[in-house]
Amino acid sequence: MRHVDGPVTGAFVELDGETFYKIGRCDRLPPFFMSMVSDGDHWLFASSNGALTAGRGHAGHALFPYCTDDKIHDAQDQVGGKTLLLVERQDGHALWEPFSDRYQG
Repeated sequence: MRHVDGPVTGAFVELDGETFYKIGRCDRLPPFFMSMVSDGDHWLFASSNGALTAGRGHAGHALFPYCTDDKIHDAQDQVGGKTLLLVERQDGHALWEPFSDRYQG
């Protein structure tokens, strides 16, 4: 895929009468960490690149390896979801793997 130069941008956009916030060139953002909250004893920590850890109660009950955020960022190809898209373009087809460094440039 074509790499687009420039800084990360942000703006509100309208789509089908609804307002959304669009982050342009989001592939330029470094991975960031999110904590999902629960009203029970479930926990989930996720990286913006798709890697995650989750469990119930304490770290000994983790469904995925419980480790520091930098190791979770690095585990994007081992845990969490994975998206691979074959995109049709005017000049042919391109493989796109969102949130992956694999196809940069």
